[in-house]
Amino acid sequence: SNAYPGEFFFFVRTNELLQGLGSKLGIDMKYLDILKPYAERGLKLLSNHSAPKGPDPLLQEKIADIQLNKKIESCLGRLKTSGSIAGAQVCCIKNDKVLVHSICGNLGSLKSECQVRSDSLFLGFSVTKAITATLILKMVEEGFLELDEPICERIWPEFAPSGSPPAELYGAMEDDEEMVLEKWRWKRSITLRNILTHTSGLWFATPSNLTIESLASCEKCIQGFQFDAEKPENTILPVSEPGSECKYHYISFGWLVGGCVIGSYFLRHGLRKTYHTIFQEI
Repeated sequence: SNAYPGEFFFFVRTNELLQGLGSKLGIDMKYLDILKPYAERGLKLLSNHSAPKGPDPLLQEKIADIQLNKKIESCLGRLKTSGSIAGAQVCCIKNDKVLVHSICGNLGSLKSECQVRSDSLFLGFSVTKAITATLILKMVEEGFLELDEPICERIWPEFAPSGSPPAELYGAMEDDEEMVLEKWRWKRSITLRNILTHTSGLWFATPSNLTIESLASCEKCIQGFQFDAEKPENTILPVSEPGSECKYHYISFGWLVGGCVIGSYFLRHGLRKTYHTIFQEI
């Protein structure tokens, strides 16, 4: 597979062989504990190698509110000393002026050797949900779409393109025909409000055949929620009626909202732009 490096599979196979050999010989050896320090050292070296080089851009910035910046620095220092954080960055901009830009500590864990810089990258995880939700709600405010209209009717027709389940869907799914019909009806009724309130019934959903490359593309993952007549077996259907139960959409949220962003923008402007481009524009 091109999705993972060969070294990964080599490690997995070696791990399995050692486990099988140890079991056969009756040896209880914690070989993963033995490997751990070497693995950590290799990952730390890799982290140091990929760390930004050169002077920190923060050194060239003009801070507009020196007193506020000192207060933030003091607060971050106390948090670092208490062990509450490994490191952090705080930046506050108002009217294009940098009021505060303070950094402290390191990136933690396997990157504990890397000091936080103003251009350090942090993995934000689901913090981005609030940003995505703000974007689509701004589009609602500007009349691109409505909260309670089924998204498949105008905004994202590819999501569920016909009133009845396509013929290809029957037989391609594990459910019987009656359940396929019911779940298709559910999918056709999903609204933006259902998505934003985690009640769409698609909380579990991920596109089929994900690779590292496709996972890195918002647009490719969005396509995975659309019906494809050539691959009906990959169709994603809700597991519950929209609005009936709330389950956290831990990974599908961004792709579902992203589909609404791209679709509603196309509906108004007739241009198929990427999520990133629309975000920057709106």
